[in-house]
Amino acid sequence: MPRVSRATDIFAFGCVIYELSTGRPPYYELEASNDRYKQVEELYATQQFPDVANLPLGWLIQKCWNGNASSMGEIIIELDAFPT
Repeated sequence: MPRVSRATDIFAFGCVIYELSTGRPPYYELEASNDRYKQVEELYATQQFPDVANLPLGWLIQKCWNGNASSMGEIIIELDAFPT
């Protein structure tokens, strides 16, 4: 289990945005699998994420998942600049 850190919080925020955008958690299709959590953990560890190209905030989700955001403050600035 990963330690809680700024990076894990930002990663989790990307997952929240994904779920709000799609109505389902990342890798929902694996839900019926007995080892879903292990499979998802392995996918994340190898930087294999769901496709977010067509989601309104897909670029921000990807930034959170790839570790390209240095703080939640940076994320908030980007969200404030996003046209509504």
